[in-house]
Amino acid sequence: MVSASVLCAVCFLMESDVMAADAHRESERAVVPMESGAHVLVLSRIRHYLNSLHQFTARFSQFTEDGGFARGRISVWRPGRMRVDYDPPVSLEIIADGRHVFFHDRARDTVNSTSLGNFPAGFLLERYIDFGGRFDVTAVEVSQNDILVNVLDKDHRDIGDIELLFHDRPLRLAQWVIRDMRGASTQVRLSDIRKVNSFDRDTFQFRRPAQSPFSPSRSRR
Repeated sequence: MVSASVLCAVCFLMESDVMAADAHRESERAVVPMESGAHVLVLSRIRHYLNSLHQFTARFSQFTEDGGFARGRISVWRPGRMRVDYDPPVSLEIIADGRHVFFHDRARDTVNSTSLGNFPAGFLLERYIDFGGRFDVTAVEVSQNDILVNVLDKDHRDIGDIELLFHDRPLRLAQWVIRDMRGASTQVRLSDIRKVNSFDRDTFQFRRPAQSPFSPSRSRR
């Protein structure tokens, strides 16, 4: 029988191969001049696509700069709702209920929270996603196979920026990278994106652990 550690190592090597391929594509990207006709056309396509993703689920792989690696499933119901369930052994779940985002570590029985506006990925949960107002596009790069867009939330510059990678033909969201003000980054790679017709409302409701009542001292606003 193959051990779990071996399987994890194989999965990580497979992901590394994909990352190497992405690095090669990155070297082929060309910067699109801001305010050019091509720039406007690219962002129009991206905006139309993102606004078509009202309700969807996807598998994800997450990488952090310190070598951390995790997998799981993400569910999104715009506006404002997201659920992130990590595969074992990670015991974390993240739930955005439309107003707040809760980070619940089931193993440690701890809960932290923040407002949706302070959540870096909150851009993807807007009712209508647009560019040029609150969300400022700082760079666009295009290659034959993908499009890279950097977005900054001007109302919350302190939470850093988000880099969106789209594969083209057909257009689909492939990953995002969140960089905080210290320069640390977290990469989330998506696969098996599926639009869904509806969710159970309970999917995006956070239930405080009964054995350890939620208290303000555990939250951050």
